[in-house]
Amino acid sequence: MELESLNYFMETAKSLSITETSERLFISQQTLSNHIRRVE
Repeated sequence: MELESLNYFMETAKSLSITETSERLFISQQTLSNHIRRVE
């Protein structure tokens, strides 16, 4: 597991919104979802 993926997962858990997190981190929703999938 990469630290970047874990960080994205934690940021999404804090906001409870993939859309909000992807906008805040300046990445696409698909990229964010892929990172979250790696953590799961």
